[in-house]
Amino acid sequence: MTASNQQNSKISLKKALMPIVIVLATVAIALVALKVVALNQQSLHSNSEAPSQIEIKVGSVLPDFTLLSSPENRVISVSDLHAKVVVLNFWATWCEACMEEMPSFAKLRDRFHGQGFEVIGVNLDENPDSAIERTRAKLKIEFPLLKDSDGKVADLFDVHAIPSTIVFNQNRKVLDLKEGGKDWFSQESIGQVQRWLSQ
Repeated sequence: MTASNQQNSKISLKKALMPIVIVLATVAIALVALKVVALNQQSLHSNSEAPSQIEIKVGSVLPDFTLLSSPENRVISVSDLHAKVVVLNFWATWCEACMEEMPSFAKLRDRFHGQGFEVIGVNLDENPDSAIERTRAKLKIEFPLLKDSDGKVADLFDVHAIPSTIVFNQNRKVLDLKEGGKDWFSQESIGQVQRWLSQ
């Protein structure tokens, strides 16, 4: 092959490869642009919503979060509770320890509610409306029994066993954590609630 033919062959090859190179470059640019858009959306999403999970420990401050009333599905924000001390208890009707400690929550709440003490029961049954209705009637519960229908609040608190209880003050500062059942109307618990309310 002559030098002229070799050069013509190279030019033809370049012409043939040029559309492929352009397509590949376009695809690469598009992929980079999509990644940038996705990262920006993820950043906006993470800034506009509460974190999916936080480290819960005594002294940490909780983000504001919402639950639903039953059966009305009214949105209840924890920041609107206006209580000095809140006990947030995750429970279910199939959990024996949960049901055993529920009456002690009711007694504790009855004793201190007038001083700014509140108990919130967060039901985790598959059919929360039915479970809440049965429990209210059976145990004559007067404190709010709410539901976490999408599981976001349970995820936020990394609830992996119930009963699970978080106590916090009006500034959403965590005062106590408890996994497992407990007699919440014991002298020890009553004394602790009195100390929290006096702070």
